[in-house]
Amino acid sequence: MRALRQKDGDAVKPYADAINALATNPRPADAARLGGTNTWRLHVGRYRALYEIDGPNVAVTLLLIGSTPVRP
Repeated sequence: MRALRQKDGDAVKPYADAINALATNPRPADAARLGGTNTWRLHVGRYRALYEIDGPNVAVTLLLIGSTPVRP
């Protein structure tokens, strides 16, 4: 996240807010489950995160943070 903030500044704030919100709602409406796994994908603007939800206590583990290619 630090690298993204250094690169894009305040444009990353909505994405950071969405990641932090996973602590209270790990399955937001705009997240998608990947197959029959515990892995979920969350897109916010041009950024995405892959994360896992582990067990009934809902431990969220971020696996990947990055940007999606800009499409014309």
